[in-house]
Amino acid sequence: MASMERTFAANWKLDGTLNSSIKWVDAFQEHRSELLIPKNCIIVAPPLHLLALVADKVAQYRLPIAIAAQDLDPQADVLFLNPKGVKHTGQGYVAALIADCATHVILGHSETRADKALTDDDVNRRLDLARKHKLIPIVCVAGIDQARAITAHDPQFSHIIAYEPPGNIGTVAADPSEANAVCAGIQDLFPDAKILYGGSVAGNNIAQFLAQPCISGVLVGNRSCERSDKDANFFQNI
Repeated sequence: MASMERTFAANWKLDGTLNSSIKWVDAFQEHRSELLIPKNCIIVAPPLHLLALVADKVAQYRLPIAIAAQDLDPQADVLFLNPKGVKHTGQGYVAALIADCATHVILGHSETRADKALTDDDVNRRLDLARKHKLIPIVCVAGIDQARAITAHDPQFSHIIAYEPPGNIGTVAADPSEANAVCAGIQDLFPDAKILYGGSVAGNNIAQFLAQPCISGVLVGNRSCERSDKDANFFQNI
């Protein structure tokens, strides 16, 4: 496992303020020699209102951190691109705008699926939209069935799949060996994709998940928004 490229995706959800976001990147810069490990890929997904700010701050320090959005809105994208269309107040996650400051996008997170009543087809439409705007998708699945819905739409999918059992989000982490078994099944469907685990990942359990042969990284939620210094940062516990 020592030579395996690992992916660490930090999903801030709706956490973070202007000041805390700046402090997070500042702290990362201060400890960059300890936090940046060769072959590892670090992705940060701030909430939409902080996306450009974090992207600018990361670029200022020339940190090798990828920026991700947390969703895409196909309807808003259509209205934005249509010269005769009416732009609606309050719409967001327009792919054409997100692509200006992000390289990745989280799609189909269980919370987003539930809040927006997304079907597998809705997630696949978002996947097509991400590709159109050259955004690298991180597609979240609750299990094998949702993974099959992706491969049925795109058998050649080769980006990032995050297995996140809904019952383990914000509660307790899954058993690492059981999570690995599901990830192995997902890997069989997507042999060229990276398979992440997400669900109550923390400093005291991250190493157990990374030790599993079919888990090549983690999707971390609220804990990843803590200041990225030596006292509170999940990157320190790998």
